[in-house]
Formats: sequence, structure tokens, C-alpha cells
Amino acid sequence: EAKKEFFSRFGYTSYEYDLKKRLKANFSPCQNMIDQVVEQRNKIAHGDVVTTGRPIDVFNMIELVKQYCREADCVVADWFKAQKCPIR
Repeated sequence: EAKKEFFSRFGYTSYEYDLKKRLKANFSPCQNMIDQVVEQRNKIAHGDVVTTGRPIDVFNMIELVKQYCREADCVVADWFKAQKCPIR
């Protein structure tokens, strides 16, 4: 995965493990929701006329994506802080 490759450049190899530990049971639903948001966006952007969705559906999708992003930011920040990185 691109994330793993990116973080491994810095020596951070436990990103997915750390994120799973932080999100616990929400890891899979959050990761799945990111995939669904990307898929939905692509359908809309490419003019798929059978794409359906209500505003509440999108709102619920975005809430899980926000949770994933928040926790991902925290695990990366914690790792860089543990490495004594001056930017965090």
C-alpha cells in the first residue's frame, strides 16, 4: 500500500498496527468507508447515472472518514514525537 511505503521511508513500519490498536473495532468500518467514499466520488465524477445516495448517507460516511483521519493523524504524530522529530 502507498501509506506503508510512504511511512517506511521514515522508518515507521507499524502504522497499520498502531492505527488498528487505536481504532479498535472501528478500524475495518472506517477503512471500508474510505473505500466507499472514493468509489462514490468516482462514480459521480465520471457521470454514473445510476449512482444513488441520500445526504444522510453521505453524512454518515463522512463521519467515519473523519474519525479515521483524526486517529491516523494522532498515531503518526505520536510516532514522530517518539522519534524526537522537531516538527511535532
